[in-house]
Amino acid sequence: MDLGTPGDGETDAIGLAKKMKGKTEVVTLLERFKSDAAQTRYVMRVELGFLDELAGSIFALEVFVSDGLLQIKDTTSPSPAARFFKIVSQLPLDLQMVLCYRVVGSAKDIVKGKDSEVAFKELARRLW
Repeated sequence: MDLGTPGDGETDAIGLAKKMKGKTEVVTLLERFKSDAAQTRYVMRVELGFLDELAGSIFALEVFVSDGLLQIKDTTSPSPAARFFKIVSQLPLDLQMVLCYRVVGSAKDIVKGKDSEVAFKELARRLW
């Protein structure tokens, strides 16, 4: 992401944000993004709940694989995702949840119903 040229009145995003009254959070966010874009993106995904939703979607897929509602094709060289689901489907449910969160880079342990219910419904709708 290009934040413009510092000091340029038209393209300096941080400079323009500093001139706006009451926009100190925007300035802070832009400065954090400039210093570490990857970490800032991760923090924003956490704050917006995207990691919870993604972990819920992975968990829904895992439950469908474990229950035999969704099958992974046997191939001579399975993809990393296929290997992941085959291994995880042999684990207890609580460990499956932990691993779903670890895949998305979160330290949480329990996939909440509100985060997986939508994923279950969407996956069922797509399959049937």
